[in-house]
Amino acid sequence: MCFLRLAPSRRRLLKKPISRRDFMGGVAVSAVGLGVMASPASAAFSASSRPESPPQKAYPPTKTGMRGNHAGSFEVAHQLAWDGEKPASYKYVDDVYDLIVVGGGISGLAAAYLFDKHSAGNQRMLILDNHDDFGGHAKRNEFHYKGKTYLGFGGAINLERPSEYSETTVRLLEEIGVDFSALADSVQGNYLLAGAGDKTAGLYLPHDQYDHACIVPTKFIHDFSGTGDYQSFVEALPLTQEEKAVLVSFIGGERDFLEGMSPGQKYDYLSSTPYRDFLEQKVGLSRRCTALFEPAIKVNEGLGIDSVSVIAAWAQGAPGLAAVGTLGRWANDLFLSSADYKANVFADGNSSIARLLVAALIPGVAGALSTGSVTSARFHYDRLDRPENTARIRLNSTAVGARNTDSGIEIDYVQDGLARRVKGKRCILACNNEIIAHMCDELPPHQKEALLFPEKTPLVWANVLLRTGEAFYQGGSETYLCPGSFFSLVCCAPPVAMPDFVVSRNPADPMVVFMAHAAAPENDGDQSARDLFRTGRHGIYAASFDDYEQQIREQLDGMFARFGFDNSKDIEAITVNRWPHGYAYTYRDLYDPAWPKGEAPHEIGRKRFGRISIANSDSEVTPYINGAIDAAWRAVKEQLFLIGREGA
Repeated sequence: MCFLRLAPSRRRLLKKPISRRDFMGGVAVSAVGLGVMASPASAAFSASSRPESPPQKAYPPTKTGMRGNHAGSFEVAHQLAWDGEKPASYKYVDDVYDLIVVGGGISGLAAAYLFDKHSAGNQRMLILDNHDDFGGHAKRNEFHYKGKTYLGFGGAINLERPSEYSETTVRLLEEIGVDFSALADSVQGNYLLAGAGDKTAGLYLPHDQYDHACIVPTKFIHDFSGTGDYQSFVEALPLTQEEKAVLVSFIGGERDFLEGMSPGQKYDYLSSTPYRDFLEQKVGLSRRCTALFEPAIKVNEGLGIDSVSVIAAWAQGAPGLAAVGTLGRWANDLFLSSADYKANVFADGNSSIARLLVAALIPGVAGALSTGSVTSARFHYDRLDRPENTARIRLNSTAVGARNTDSGIEIDYVQDGLARRVKGKRCILACNNEIIAHMCDELPPHQKEALLFPEKTPLVWANVLLRTGEAFYQGGSETYLCPGSFFSLVCCAPPVAMPDFVVSRNPADPMVVFMAHAAAPENDGDQSARDLFRTGRHGIYAASFDDYEQQIREQLDGMFARFGFDNSKDIEAITVNRWPHGYAYTYRDLYDPAWPKGEAPHEIGRKRFGRISIANSDSEVTPYINGAIDAAWRAVKEQLFLIGREGA
């Protein structure tokens, strides 16, 4: 879902499962400056009878405050994972389903869609999800103000490089109504999250770290790669002349900073050295200079430049390729030739993909939808879980057990504190790997260990409704990269024009501002990516909405007060989407070995056991939507094979 990822980068890991001690230690580190730890509320378990679909108190996309992993969505899972606690008894509900899917994100919804399409059709399917809205990380933030609707993405952002998607992924997206051509034509203006190339961003430099606070415009792909007038960009930075001279020499590739190394030695160094070490030890840049290159890496990788290799940093557009010799200058030219790419984006991000899938599975929820109509469609949440539906989506339902039986499978779950059990012929687990390891007692130890291996990237995505965009646009850009700030990226919500929904770009009108924070802390020198993600995740749980609101207000004032912005008057509403389990873990060259084919943790962890298959982005070690859909198809094919073998 990243806004810029121009080349694949390798990743890594650690092996220790999360313990209660890890959590408390992480909180102690991460809560500094964010607030006091809030303990998860206890869940009451009961096997008594209640209606299957409790009335929805509010339209989920319109809820503000703390969203993402909101209160009520994680406590039951934490009791299971941390303390091994789950209900002692369950009440059976419903008849037997042909397929039960655990997880209502893109992968789970796609699995249900593909299973119905490629089996006999009219399959009775149940999708369970622990949140109060479907979509997984593909969430929608909806604001209503002065009679108009304003949208932001609360999770997954865009469809990157669809030309690289599998045939299955492209076909599914087109079948549910995605029009790639219409999406490409819908984006207005200079929007970095819909592509890179020569797009301009504003580099916001705060007064407490630089000589003075300012916003410096940059075509950062070209300025960082040493093409165009990068000297003027460097000269505008609030740095000393000595710092500027080193930057110009480095960006312009005026010398080989790895001179004396053979090509093989250079590769070994670049793939095993943190980018910050290269910048400080080989190039001689100051800490505030190295921070200039960090925001895009933080948003894409979830880590600072102290925890990604030089090669991984270059894959995110960071400078230096031209400064390691002739081969590097050739690679820099090749990099630039691939930098001008497009990404497709809806006004609410990939939430529209989830909405299209739900509309295809349960037509009565919203009717037939398309790219041009999905954004403004009103969904009837009270129709998601009706007995007459062939596909049912049951929200606020956290699975705590999954097992094979002589006649099929059984799934245990908790909904609104009530313990329930449902039967099915087969199951696809499309939740995250970690909870699968705790749900499934029958898994062999080596598969559980593999499932526990990844640490998902912790992220905080905030959307802020401003009463007017005048101060924001006076900053000179629609996207701001913010080195040294709590939120590394600040930009407008997708400025799209579709038949059913047009985003105003008039500065006088209200607007939604998106702000991205990567929660992993600075590396102490002995931590792996997985250590940092674990600590960052615990810090997210420890911080309150008020903590994030304070950071939002202070940063927006710091950026735009000079243009008349006043947070006490100009902010209408705030939605904070916390994702302690965010991007899928991807292997990292600084921390992970190169496993032989078939022996990597994700390959071991995703193996089918009995009539239960696994489909999620963890199983494909990629955070992109094509990985989620490809995982769904792999799991569906496993189940179709069983149907063919068993004749049922």
